[in-house]
Amino acid sequence: TAVFTISSGVVAFVNESGELKELLKKADFSLSMGKRSGKNNLYLFNSIEYTKHINKLYLREKLRDSVKENFKGFEMYYQPVVDASKLSSCSNKVDGVKVIGAEALLRWSCPEFGLLGADQIVPILEESGLIAPVGRWILIKTFTQCKMWNEYNKRFHMSVNLSYMQFERSDIVLDVQMALEKSGVNPENVILEITESGYIDHVELQKILDEFHAMKIRVDIDDFGTGYSNLTNVVTLPFSTVKMDRSLVLMMEKNSRSCRLIKNLVSTFKDSNFSVLVEGVETEN
Repeated sequence: TAVFTISSGVVAFVNESGELKELLKKADFSLSMGKRSGKNNLYLFNSIEYTKHINKLYLREKLRDSVKENFKGFEMYYQPVVDASKLSSCSNKVDGVKVIGAEALLRWSCPEFGLLGADQIVPILEESGLIAPVGRWILIKTFTQCKMWNEYNKRFHMSVNLSYMQFERSDIVLDVQMALEKSGVNPENVILEITESGYIDHVELQKILDEFHAMKIRVDIDDFGTGYSNLTNVVTLPFSTVKMDRSLVLMMEKNSRSCRLIKNLVSTFKDSNFSVLVEGVETEN
């Protein structure tokens, strides 16, 4: 017995105006949405979702054009990392602030869309494969900037996010090596942050992290608790710091049970010789 499933998309053309070519595009979109919803589904055309889809395609093409034009429109912003132990709690002014590093933040702008943040463009870069060339550009740009700031502070460090798709679509170890050579930065001043937005094979990740460790590059895990969280990976792989996502802090504010759970997690990581950074803490309590 053979079992077949059918996915279909429907456009009610009596409610649609325009040429046959445009109707076929909408039908194709509806079919792809039906498949994306788990297959064996019927998807009725939704004009709002279709508009979002068209805008996304247009944005992808603009990003592709920017990459071809020597990364025109791409910029790096730098969020300072300060030594919290040096902050004054006695007044409203921040006295004796010591900037010890920076976290690199990707931005992109164009006349049509204005300035967009990483959360708006990185998913599109990942889906399109553009994350590979953009990722290499980011590494060279940020490592070079870190080298410049090391002229004033030899211990100043730069944190740079790596997308899990860079592991899939690029030779990430070679990309990092090339960025180190071109920039001349001290590898000990570089921190690579791996997000949990996608799955990375444990064995392959172990091999890559070992190579980074041999280069004397520190690797942190970013946004822990939001993606493919795996305590086995965190505990057994050579990460230096676990950065717990701000959503966990918001959970702590809602109920005491979440607060106890997260405090126990922090204690567990510290007992295992990890540094722990909890993002989004704004009060002493």
